[in-house]
Parts: sequence; structure tokens; C-alpha cells
Amino acid sequence: MGETIQKERQTNGSYKSLEDFIKRCAPIINKKSVE
Repeated sequence: MGETIQKERQTNGSYKSLEDFIKRCAPIINKKSVE
């Protein structure tokens, strides 16, 4: 999961907020991961 999140960041730039992170990583994370 960490590698996928890192690739997303490298591809689309830094996350602007927690909301931006969640929107961009929704397919690979779940609610429990965020909590």
C-alpha cells in the first residue's frame, strides 16, 4: 500500500490536504487505514 501511495504522489505531486489524499488514494485505502 505504501508504495502505491508514493507512486501516486510522484505522479500527481504533493497532497494539498488530508481530503486531497483521501480522494486520490480512495481505491487503495479504507476507513480503518485513515483512522
